[in-house]
Amino acid sequence: MQVAADRPVPAVLVVYVALFLTALPEVSAASDDSEVCQVRVILFLPSDVPRPAIARQRADEIVRYAETFLLEGLQRWGHEPPERLFRWQEDGHVELLEVKGDKTADEYQGKPILRREAVAKAREQYSIRGDRHVWWIFVCMGDPPARYENYLGGFDQTMGGWALANFDTRPGTLDPDCDIAGGFAQELTIKGLVHELGHGFGLPHIGPKRAIDGGNTLMGPNTFNFHRVAPKTETRAYLSETAAAILARHPAFRGVPDKRDPLPSVQVEVFKAEWNRRTRATVVTGRVESSSTPVTAIVRDESDARPGEYWTKHYIGEVKEDGTFRVVIDEPSPAGGTLKLFFVFENGALTGNGKNRGARGAPEKAYRFVKGNFVFGG
Repeated sequence: MQVAADRPVPAVLVVYVALFLTALPEVSAASDDSEVCQVRVILFLPSDVPRPAIARQRADEIVRYAETFLLEGLQRWGHEPPERLFRWQEDGHVELLEVKGDKTADEYQGKPILRREAVAKAREQYSIRGDRHVWWIFVCMGDPPARYENYLGGFDQTMGGWALANFDTRPGTLDPDCDIAGGFAQELTIKGLVHELGHGFGLPHIGPKRAIDGGNTLMGPNTFNFHRVAPKTETRAYLSETAAAILARHPAFRGVPDKRDPLPSVQVEVFKAEWNRRTRATVVTGRVESSSTPVTAIVRDESDARPGEYWTKHYIGEVKEDGTFRVVIDEPSPAGGTLKLFFVFENGALTGNGKNRGARGAPEKAYRFVKGNFVFGG
């Protein structure tokens, strides 16, 4: 899912904030003056929520789980992962930027705009430089059952990537080897936390494929909706091949500055789709010209048979030096729909028309399912 009273400060609050700031853990300043795109983790506390005693342990558990999941996912699909994705300190803890909000928990509920306050304060408080990072914001509303309801993620032209999710303080220890949607990981909504971070990296919703036999996908439906279609005993999820191809080129995964703007010009010269009745697959071929270097072609299959948008299957193929590409859709559903074509570029940009990010506005091809065959439009 993606989005989008000034009053005098009491003296007691001034003292409280001063004490809070002096109690903040030291954060390494290494690379703070760098333009390299980095993932920064923020713990956001409303004005009436004290710092939870479990904050350090829980942040380490979540971030370590996410890092392992993402980097192993890249490796599974043949990409060379970075040694580390997050900023780990010499003491073994992840860098955690603790920020105190100006309003109460009730005032922040349902207000995803708090991300701007969180990032602005983190930048100032910890002297963070660099134009665009990826900001993973944990919002702590207090001990359960209190929780932050807005699980969201996206991209801001000036801020960079961002993700918001609840920070659960219930006692317990997260097993790094447990399924992402099972047991204590499900209680902490780990899949939801990492899913929103995926949006911060620019990932779209990507549905699971039967042939993978890996359960849900990270960018697929939430666990409740997944279990409306799949067995309730299925608690696994995997990083899809398409998601891995996108992340492998993202600046934060390559340790480089975010130079994805302006988007490259894109001209799709050829875009063909043909149904192969013998192999029961659709083959998409074509050629693209661009001001930058496209490395991967992505075909998004918006089948009318999908249970929902989160179940949209994606397929990829290499873009060769001459701009030609070939993508095989090997799990088509017997229904009509639309194919959308977009590209991952060498610098991490993701566009199909050079104007919009992702699949929005990308070239598309409608199709029908007639007597066991797929028929494509012009």
